[in-house]
Amino acid sequence: MRKYVLLIGILFGCAGTWNAESQARVIPIRAGTNQIHRAVGSAAPGDTLMLLTSGGRYHESERVKLPAFPLTLMADPSAAELPVWTVDDRWQIEPHHDLTVRGIHFDGRDSTDYGIRSDAERPNHLVVDACVFTHLVKDAVTDSDSPVQSCTVRNTRFSYIGNTALEFRTADMCRNLVVQNCTFSNLGEYAVHMSEEAVPLQVTIQNITVYNTSGGIYLNRVSRAEVSNSIITNCRSYAVRVLVGDHPPTLTHIVTFGTRRDFDQIDGGLGCFRADPLFYDPDAGDFSLLPGSPCLTASNTGEPVGDLRWTGAATLSAGRKHTLRTWKPIAGYS
Repeated sequence: MRKYVLLIGILFGCAGTWNAESQARVIPIRAGTNQIHRAVGSAAPGDTLMLLTSGGRYHESERVKLPAFPLTLMADPSAAELPVWTVDDRWQIEPHHDLTVRGIHFDGRDSTDYGIRSDAERPNHLVVDACVFTHLVKDAVTDSDSPVQSCTVRNTRFSYIGNTALEFRTADMCRNLVVQNCTFSNLGEYAVHMSEEAVPLQVTIQNITVYNTSGGIYLNRVSRAEVSNSIITNCRSYAVRVLVGDHPPTLTHIVTFGTRRDFDQIDGGLGCFRADPLFYDPDAGDFSLLPGSPCLTASNTGEPVGDLRWTGAATLSAGRKHTLRTWKPIAGYS
């Protein structure tokens, strides 16, 4: 097993509680049963657990309870296909500290409730990048009993989720949520659900596609919220629902189509309009935009809304290419 010295603070910008001069390792993991559990048992703060088998099946007999120190779980960025993670339990990962996850397909097989359910003793930081979450009974990324300080989700696809993709239903359970370049389809409830009560929260949602959900985005009295440059279609109730507190959110350049109600308890802002986005093949899960899509052309203010760089399959591809540029010279696995 080859070990590489990584300066995690530079690569990820994640603040940790371990010694800043400590050395972290890359721990390679081959496909199989309970291989991730074995690797976690030998991990130290700041280590990266790298799933090496392209398209391999990583099956765990029970949820992976991570130790109370920062870790990274990621696929080999040079792999042709994402490794697939399954588990015989109610959820797949239970973080107890900061966690970064990259390039993994979490398949609930319609029997697992949650993909990532945080249960840290104090507010932690979650980063999810270039992943896929499918066929989960309840939620993809959520909290347990303790709040999350920050959750950043980029370049990730969510489909066939029983309830909500990004779920922080309990008040004040995520202090800062950033969602960028993600696709949500065929969800039982929402793409994003956030609720505030006593702690000021911040939400930034940019460049997302939502298709065929009960509701799109639900923000309950969030102090600072911005939703922009997004396409929300075929929602059975509403595209964006907001229970307004002292500071109403900013909604700009949002396209809605085929939705029973576009905006609930708030008006669409600058550049919001109704138009068929002309997806390539949404029933097959391909939300790439056709060349004639009004979302590629412009909104009624002349600013673009959609972009082939972040819709459909291109979303995941862009995230993996960025990861490959960052990691390939360092990891060097083949």
